[in-house]
Amino acid sequence: MDPVRESADKSVDAPVPGAAHLQLTRGMHGAGGAARAVQRELWDYVLPPKVARAILALLPLLAAVDVVWAQLTSGPSVSWPTIAASVLTNGSIIAMAWRPTWGAIVLVLAGFVAVVAGQSGEYLTAVAMSIGVVFYCCSAVFSTAYGVAAVAWVAAIATVPPGLDVGGVVAVFVVGLLSATVGRGLRRVVRRNVVLASQVDAHEAQLDAALLAERTRIADELHDVIAHEISITVMHARVLERTDDPEIRSSSQRAIVAASAQALTDTRRVLQLIHGRTGTDAVTDAGAPGIRREIDSLAQKLRDLGHTVRTEVTGDAALAGIIETTLTRAAREAVTNIVKHGAPAMTIELSLVVTPHTVVLSVINDPHRPVSGQRPGPAFGLARLRERVEVLSGTFAAGPDEGRWRVRVELPTR
Repeated sequence: MDPVRESADKSVDAPVPGAAHLQLTRGMHGAGGAARAVQRELWDYVLPPKVARAILALLPLLAAVDVVWAQLTSGPSVSWPTIAASVLTNGSIIAMAWRPTWGAIVLVLAGFVAVVAGQSGEYLTAVAMSIGVVFYCCSAVFSTAYGVAAVAWVAAIATVPPGLDVGGVVAVFVVGLLSATVGRGLRRVVRRNVVLASQVDAHEAQLDAALLAERTRIADELHDVIAHEISITVMHARVLERTDDPEIRSSSQRAIVAASAQALTDTRRVLQLIHGRTGTDAVTDAGAPGIRREIDSLAQKLRDLGHTVRTEVTGDAALAGIIETTLTRAAREAVTNIVKHGAPAMTIELSLVVTPHTVVLSVINDPHRPVSGQRPGPAFGLARLRERVEVLSGTFAAGPDEGRWRVRVELPTR
């Protein structure tokens, strides 16, 4: 037999060293995590309201002081077990106001001292009345365990001489049952109120987010449909200040009137969008006549300002409405930035290339020479435009490119 093959077969069949230990360790970690979860659930608690805590601390304190004072002033025969039982019983109830689980455990253990001191009746009364506190503050598992311990103490004290009569047993059970019912009922009410409060907070947070989104949307609409026209108006107003040529002044005045009228129209459309008084897609309608016509309109406005403009539009594939709107806003934003930040006279290229699946818009101004002493703005328009393009699964780029400033938007046609 081939020794190499025999060795390989043995290596395949042999157990991996440490594999059993690894599986055992993982199992132990899983069991440990489950045990820790159970432990956290067992010891979990909530604190009573501040007023309830004050009452829970004051009444047992007065009871303990009364017992201690009565024993110390009763004469030479002071019953120290009675004092110890009273202090332990009432002290554990006081502790429940801040540490309900530990207070309940101490109260259960205080039963041994109470039985020795002959204070069984007083002890059972305290246990029965404190069941409501435990059922309110502690977990269901802990509350059940505490209830079982209380029943066990009642049974033990009732059966061990001198015992407890039937009336006393019934009274303890009735008080304990009423206390547990009230405690658990209050706990459910508080838990329901907490859930309702969290739901209200979540709803208010959603409303705030929706309001912020609506404000942002309105700001975007106003910026997209008005900023361009206002920029054109300002530039032509500056032309009027610098020239006395009648023909140029007349052209600038007509441009100002047209841009102002368009701004009013677009503002009216945005207001209709805000108030919901339009039955069509107002976002698409607000200042979006179509990207092909928009390129021609923008080119004419730039020529009126003294720029040299070259346009190129290729492809006749149909575009989705939201794509048309985004391209129109991109073209307006690029031209607005040229008007605000560019040199007085530039060569500008506007191109639109439409294929069956993609459309590319490019706006290039050459050369790129920022106005001296003018600080660039925060470019909110470009940032918001980038977000819109990326949401539509497109790409957006804006920046200097070999001495020119290029804005390029690529989007799917549908």
